[in-house]
Amino acid sequence: MRAIIKEVGQPPRIRDIENTLDTLKNLVGGYIEVVGMEDNILLICNEEGKMQGLPPNFSMGYDVIVGTAVFVSFDGKEDFTSLNDEQMLYIMDRFSDF
Repeated sequence: MRAIIKEVGQPPRIRDIENTLDTLKNLVGGYIEVVGMEDNILLICNEEGKMQGLPPNFSMGYDVIVGTAVFVSFDGKEDFTSLNDEQMLYIMDRFSDF
């Protein structure tokens, strides 16, 4: 599935990843937390990242996302899916400032 990976201190990058829980856990370094965004975009981050003292990555509203973040899309039912071109452009534009 096409996803965008945003590592701390790095610009976001597009990557093809396997749509498995193990892949997502490996990318964020632990248990995943899923945060819904507009246009069926999902942000996946480390659920315990703040407790583990992971470094800040970017702010979202009044919150700070720490550690590596993964952006995917939601199929509207129950599964993660690839980002479409519009979603990718939005994320790349919104999170390019690092």
